[in-house]
Amino acid sequence: MGFSVVSRLVLETSPWQRQVKALNLPNAVNEVLYLLRRRDSVLPKRYEKLLDGFHAQRLQKKTPLVPSS
Repeated sequence: MGFSVVSRLVLETSPWQRQVKALNLPNAVNEVLYLLRRRDSVLPKRYEKLLDGFHAQRLQKKTPLVPSS
């Protein structure tokens, strides 16, 4: 038995969605995400789709990308 922390988007699009359980935390957790890549590299389309989904999810929830002080 174990656990993983993943975004809701990953859980909702996972082929194992019915086999895992999402737990609600008493305190919301927000983390800053950084995308690093080489200037001359091109991401495969599957990654672009995933990153677009993460970006849309953050905009939908209006979660700041950088924590406010």
